Amino acid sequence: MFNKLDELTVLCSVDAAIIVYNSFELGLDVWASVEEVQQRIANFMNLPDVQQTRTMMNQESFVLGRIKKLSIKLLKVKKDNREKEMNALMHQIFIGERTIESSPKINC
Repeated sequence: MFNKLDELTVLCSVDAAIIVYNSFELGLDVWASVEEVQQRIANFMNLPDVQQTRTMMNQESFVLGRIKKLSIKLLKVKKDNREKEMNALMHQIFIGERTIESSPKINC
């Protein structure tokens, strides 16, 4: 976990920290160092409220956003499937496997 966070901070050029508390052991596991974490927290707290909260979201807004994205994706997949069904049907009619009269009615 510490290695992955280190990679993320380097690759994405972001400040990040991990504080891990274990109820069975005394003390905390901290990455980077305690001083760096305190400095990062202080820098964050010194930002205006607008900057602190601009990318925050609660669980409800996250889920609603995800549902919206998936709904759009579902509509696209349905459209693609409809086009493929139409192409397959037209191909069957063209090669004589079906006639227009025997083809199922397709809703538009």
